[in-house]
Amino acid sequence: MTENAGWKDNVYREKSLWQVLRASQVLSASQFNRRAMRVGYALAVIYVIGNYIGGVENQRVLEATARVASALLTVTTAILGFLVTGFSIFVASTDPRTFKALEETRYKDTNISYFKEVMFNFLNVFTVYLTVLSISLVLYVCNPLGWWPPLMPLEEKLHCVIPLFNSVVLAFACIAGLYSILRLKSFIWQLYQSLLIAMNVRRLLTEDARGERENDGLVK
Repeated sequence: MTENAGWKDNVYREKSLWQVLRASQVLSASQFNRRAMRVGYALAVIYVIGNYIGGVENQRVLEATARVASALLTVTTAILGFLVTGFSIFVASTDPRTFKALEETRYKDTNISYFKEVMFNFLNVFTVYLTVLSISLVLYVCNPLGWWPPLMPLEEKLHCVIPLFNSVVLAFACIAGLYSILRLKSFIWQLYQSLLIAMNVRRLLTEDARGERENDGLVK
């Protein structure tokens, strides 16, 4: 365990949510996530180009967008509730001394402690799911250039452009859903690793406390 005399300064180093999100990008940048996102982008481009060349009907794209938005809305709402509840239990049931020990331990080869690794990942994945929830809510209610009444007259004038635009919107929604799944996967794995570290730290703290009591008994 690496001792850090200025652990309190490290805790308050990040002054804004933006700084926290930037720092947390280092933690979630796994090779699997990058490759999965590249495959997702490639499939999205193929889908949009295929719809443009094949002349897909706009109504079919709108129906698919509505189904995707509804699924994302349901899943993200449930996962946000799970994240808040589960993380609250984790924080409430952990000894504050364990958090201090985690802050004094560096995460792998980074300058980020295990304490910040847990907190940053939670804030990152929470922000991601809140963003995806907002996107899915907008798509579910408005369904751009399709069911939103103020834009309906544009369908007759831009009958070639609107299906293409809606295909891009659908592809973007699918990419957002894929990214949220990958972030949740990384968060669960990193939380599991941090729990193992916390268990070991708690065991060491218990052994130290037992040793101190035994020493006090010998002195008396």
